[in-house]
Amino acid sequence: MNLLMLILSVVMTWTVDSKNSVSGEGTYPATMTATYSCSYQKGTVRANDTATITFSNMGGMTIEQIEVYLKSNKSAGSGIITVDMNGSSVATIEGSLKDWVGLYDNTNYHPFSLLQTSISDVRELSVSLVGTANSLYIEKYVIQYTPASVKSVTLMKGNTEYATLTEKSAGAGVILPDMADEGNWKFAAWSRNHFYQISTMPDSWILPGRFYPVEKDTLWAVYAYDMPYKEAFATTLSDGLYLYADTTRMIAMSGAVSDGITENAAVNISDPSQVYDITFDEISETAIIYHPATNTYIGYNGLSLANEASLWKVYHSGATTAFYMQSDNKTYILWPDYIKQIYVNDINEFIPCAALVRTDNLSSSPTVLISAEPLMEEPVFTCHPENGMGIENAISPQQKEYNLPIGNYRLIIRNGQKFMQIQ
Repeated sequence: MNLLMLILSVVMTWTVDSKNSVSGEGTYPATMTATYSCSYQKGTVRANDTATITFSNMGGMTIEQIEVYLKSNKSAGSGIITVDMNGSSVATIEGSLKDWVGLYDNTNYHPFSLLQTSISDVRELSVSLVGTANSLYIEKYVIQYTPASVKSVTLMKGNTEYATLTEKSAGAGVILPDMADEGNWKFAAWSRNHFYQISTMPDSWILPGRFYPVEKDTLWAVYAYDMPYKEAFATTLSDGLYLYADTTRMIAMSGAVSDGITENAAVNISDPSQVYDITFDEISETAIIYHPATNTYIGYNGLSLANEASLWKVYHSGATTAFYMQSDNKTYILWPDYIKQIYVNDINEFIPCAALVRTDNLSSSPTVLISAEPLMEEPVFTCHPENGMGIENAISPQQKEYNLPIGNYRLIIRNGQKFMQIQ
């Protein structure tokens, strides 16, 4: 230990009071907590007994040395001591009291040092003794340490310094804020890594909330591109996975047919029940609608929806796509956002659903197909939403594969090919 460390370091002592408690003396952080447990009694550790002391909220201190004060039986007493810091093992020591301090002693306690070198930025510490031969006795733990200094973190938004946050006290941490979205770029997290565009989460992915800075910490705001649904509206028709929605309130058809209707819900690409596999004829005038999540079809029987592979007629113009059928020279559209009136116990109830609805003007329909496949592509992350799309970090090419859980199956789309796999 250098002279400066010697001058700055302080000592805390934790004495065993009972099998479940210790008392502290000396200087230690006000927020720190200490817990102790012994599987036998007080500090007595027989063969196969365990005694463990655990510290938390230590504030990032530098621990210079840990001593445990031990005595033994008159001619025996051994065990294994392990020291963990911040969840990782830093020391494991096996032997007897004679190995450690030069003699067995059942009268006097002897200090035994557990560390060979100092360890910095310690927030959690545990010291555990497992007995291997009767018996060892713990009196106290003495920890020499250097308190943590107050630290700061610089927050960057692109190339601009956004803010500098400083701890109110050493080891207290700071609160990382949420950032406002930038158009279609949605704030996602903070990162120690700076980059333009990547398609996988950065190695350092830090969510808003309490953060414990280290020396000279700098974090960049990370944004994820949120593709507007409008960009995925199908303007040309081809076989694929789609949501069928009414753009008036962005409500999509959902699920399988039940009692002549299907459910509906707010458009959500992450909901497998809204995704349909639609197959068109060669000129896209007719289509068959299949629901992979339930292995059923969306068809019709009379003027009600049915679980049948019916051939739907297709109206398509620009972004508008509508599925319809005709009966008695009348046209009925598959309408994703319909309110059906039913009677239950002589009471009117109104059920939101998708159903067949009479129409005289398909060209005014607000229905669209939303392609699910582009929206399932790899995400785009950036620290520079102001640059928009197009500046990419170099990454190794990978095969594109999308996985959609569907009940007991998984729909896999790999390079445009679809596979159904049992989960």
